[in-house]
Amino acid sequence: NWFDQHKMFDFSIRHAIAVQNHERSLQLIGSVVEEMWEKGHHVAILNYGSLLPEELIKKSANFCLYYAWVLIISGQVQKGATFLNDAETVFKSNYDKNILPDKKNLWGKITVASAYLHSQLNNPEKTIAYFKIALDNLGTEESLWLGWGWFAFGMAQFSLGDLSQSINAFNEAFKFGKLSRNIHLISTGAQRMSDCEQQLGHYQSAY
Repeated sequence: NWFDQHKMFDFSIRHAIAVQNHERSLQLIGSVVEEMWEKGHHVAILNYGSLLPEELIKKSANFCLYYAWVLIISGQVQKGATFLNDAETVFKSNYDKNILPDKKNLWGKITVASAYLHSQLNNPEKTIAYFKIALDNLGTEESLWLGWGWFAFGMAQFSLGDLSQSINAFNEAFKFGKLSRNIHLISTGAQRMSDCEQQLGHYQSAY
């Protein structure tokens, strides 16, 4: 509690895990997990996820979302997909009949993650469907999430062979990457734009 009150979250989480107060651990992690994800502390999220009981994690749509994302990008796609499905199920059971304004962003983030997952699995139709839901729910201030949504949409259009749409989408992802100052999104969006330009024979633009 002392560490928590003094905003030393890593210590407070480690102590809660050490005494196997898992519900308190998940509560503490939930308060900082988005900031950890944004700053690229993905290994820490993976470590926390490995220390907590899976049945408890699956009750939290919020932690499931971020844990699923880092599992997917670390190559554990099927495990990540399972937790992402749990995030969607938990959210729908709690909020789907009446999504409150303060919960729309969470639903938007879950659907961005689902769009990203299906873009990696080469399911363009599902990617586009989730992306459209995300756009309807995310607030304009969620530049990082909007960027990854556009990135997934660009991947779907690339799979469908529409390079023009794909370039436009990756350019949107690149813009949102700059707004959020996220180097990973900036560099990945730029690289994908370059790939598309090369396929069109626009080598100077690609360079």
